[in-house]
Amino acid sequence: MVIPAILSHTGAAKILLERLPIKTTACTGGLAICGQILPLPYDSKEVQGGWFAGDICYDPSGDWLSIYLGGDNAKPYLQEVFLGQLGDEVGLNSCRP
Repeated sequence: MVIPAILSHTGAAKILLERLPIKTTACTGGLAICGQILPLPYDSKEVQGGWFAGDICYDPSGDWLSIYLGGDNAKPYLQEVFLGQLGDEVGLNSCRP
């Protein structure tokens, strides 16, 4: 499956781009598609608390790549590294400010 996206300029996103295409077994919980990947190096300043609909994030606590399809969750204990945003072709209205 090809997922159109715009990646950020962070170091973690650049490494992700170098590793494409990625193969993983993914699961969905209704609001997200998640799959484990090889660890991504990241700067601790890039960690944010939560996500918005349309975000592509990396959770370093379990090496999870997540694509958020709906809702938003801005809780400080949710440690995510923002990697990018789904492309407009996907048809989601982003909640990212």
